[in-house]
Amino acid sequence: MIFIYLAHTPDLYGFLVKDGSQTINIKTHHRVYSTARANVLVPEKPFRESVSPKNFLELKEQLGIKNLLIVDCVKGEKADPVIQISDHRNLVGWNPLEGRTPTREFPQFPDMSDIYTGDLPGIQTATVSTVGAERFSTVKGEAISELAAPIALCAAYVGIEVCALGWNQEKDFEGEALNRIIKTATCGD
Repeated sequence: MIFIYLAHTPDLYGFLVKDGSQTINIKTHHRVYSTARANVLVPEKPFRESVSPKNFLELKEQLGIKNLLIVDCVKGEKADPVIQISDHRNLVGWNPLEGRTPTREFPQFPDMSDIYTGDLPGIQTATVSTVGAERFSTVKGEAISELAAPIALCAAYVGIEVCALGWNQEKDFEGEALNRIIKTATCGD
């Protein structure tokens, strides 16, 4: 079973959660939607409380997550409707690994130089500038990401393999291209 992480509710991405799917609330400030094809994780608000190493470690242990496919909103003139995120610049203004980072035996200063895995042939790859939800609508650039950096940092920190897709809603309004790629993407699963 693949685990997909969405920063917003599944309907924004055109990812329909079937009627009768089980919604599980767990202590990690996340909602988990179970479908036949995937487990979809969505953070509850506020985002900064949800996206933390402690919460991601609990998600990993409770759900048995080994690989995580992050789907983030992106924009930019040169970005295809769906891109594979190969790296990021964290311009959000905060880092979930700052301060009292060590969770259990995890290091104070983890290596985050190569956290994105997976290779999806035929999909444009890009290094994105992650700017946060507050600035996403106003910042301009070649490949702007909303929230990929903090999510990927927390997942990689606790040992989850990360593959990330950026979805440009302006170029794929109904999410058809995104959903087609998700159906074929396993990102290491």
